[in-house]
Amino acid sequence: MARPTLNTGDVWQDSLANVAGFPQMTGEDKYGHGPKVIDDWLDDEPDQIKAQFYNWKNRIKITEVSGLSVSYTYAAVLLTSGSSVAISAGSLTLPDNTSGRIYIDDTGAIVQRATFPQLCVPLAYFATSAGAITTLSDLRYQAVEQVTPVNISAASIFSIGNIKESARATPEAG
Repeated sequence: MARPTLNTGDVWQDSLANVAGFPQMTGEDKYGHGPKVIDDWLDDEPDQIKAQFYNWKNRIKITEVSGLSVSYTYAAVLLTSGSSVAISAGSLTLPDNTSGRIYIDDTGAIVQRATFPQLCVPLAYFATSAGAITTLSDLRYQAVEQVTPVNISAASIFSIGNIKESARATPEAG
């Protein structure tokens, strides 16, 4: 967003406030786009943000080893049950001539299957062919949302004495 020119009587829009309050470090301009922060500007000490960010970013990283084998790094994971589990570094052998997903299931196990279950932490998408991995895509940064279905009963919508009009030839059940 280019720096706006505001005149007396102009309305301060929420989009202007958001840009000013949450700058993007892209270096595009001086209004809402600050200079990019590069790694060389940051301290390498373990208690500083750079080291902490890279430790977080590289947790449970899936890496191609050779043939159909992938390895993953150590991490501690908070499960949906509220308990924390430590996942030791390890490896998986992927099936040949197929595609699928690698994820953390609700018990804290690293699993590969054709599709994701309803609840998991996505790690990677893979495709294999002729004894080799042809695609290994990082999915760790995908948004994860747990949606709870809502059941609405007729009793919560209609009360005794309510009338529902309908153009059906026969009445609905219930």
